[in-house]
Amino acid sequence: MAKKTQKVGLLAHMTFDKEARDDGQISPAIEGGRIRYFFALFSKHNGDLLLPSLLFLISAIPLFGSFIFFRLYGPERLLYAMLKITKIPYLMTNVGIGISAGADVVSLKADMLMVYQLLFVAIGIGVFFMSIGLSGMLRLSAKFIWKDSFITKRDTYGNHVPRTVVEFFEGVKKCFPQMLVWGAIAMIFVAGVGNAIVYFVQKLWSQTVGGGDYVLLILACIIGVFSSIFLLYLAPFIVMYDMPFFAKVKNSAILTIQMFVPNIFILAVVAIPLIIVAISGGFINVIFVALLIVFGASFYSLLTTNYVQYYAEKIINPIYSAQVSKKRKKKKK
Repeated sequence: MAKKTQKVGLLAHMTFDKEARDDGQISPAIEGGRIRYFFALFSKHNGDLLLPSLLFLISAIPLFGSFIFFRLYGPERLLYAMLKITKIPYLMTNVGIGISAGADVVSLKADMLMVYQLLFVAIGIGVFFMSIGLSGMLRLSAKFIWKDSFITKRDTYGNHVPRTVVEFFEGVKKCFPQMLVWGAIAMIFVAGVGNAIVYFVQKLWSQTVGGGDYVLLILACIIGVFSSIFLLYLAPFIVMYDMPFFAKVKNSAILTIQMFVPNIFILAVVAIPLIIVAISGGFINVIFVALLIVFGASFYSLLTTNYVQYYAEKIINPIYSAQVSKKRKKKKK
């Protein structure tokens, strides 16, 4: 046991504290593996999380609304509206004999990227508002993963059913101030990284790209990966612990760096459905959007909370328990 709880590298600088469980207990180790445990929880409690997911969608309206509006209206029509172009430009340049020159295609393509810059800003703002509902969903997911005590009601068969809607609002009430800070950080990263990539594409299309632009692109990609993983840790930490916010930021940053390889795997699992929605069209796009609307909130909240709880089980809880035992022994002496 001593080997398992030994602090290594950056992990030695983490803050160790008890979980914010209502029953005051420490979560026991999970048998059978975390992946199997996640699918068992998702299958068992997906119905319980249905109403909270609908409440979550209210906070996600700006995010989904921005994306849906962009897909339905189209970047070209949005560009013409922004530039107040009422007549569609003629793009058939240098085709045939005697045909007058048309509009500059490269210039119009570069201008169209302004629409994508605004889209990333809108997505960032949407994520900020979404963080309010996320605080309730993550708190619920943590309680299910911990098997913590719930506010319950009796059904017609006399069974105690968790009042998930009440627990959802309890999570929002308790955690939303810090989750708004998370949302502000996410907004800055989404808008900043997204616009940096769009800026590079704009320079590339206009054939004015230089060495500094490539450096900016590489930095934007690195920041995008690390910030995504950091935010993936920080959101569950906010609802799972009552430690100071700075300690949660520090723990999230340490696990982002220390557990980089498994983090890339979980980031891929999180990102793949979103990438499919972003680049697909037609029937496939409709199917994935519908799945995300119905199951996305419960899937992602359980997935990320379960992932963070894995490291709580392997690192934070054993060391915290060892620290508490050590303090008790000192008091007895």
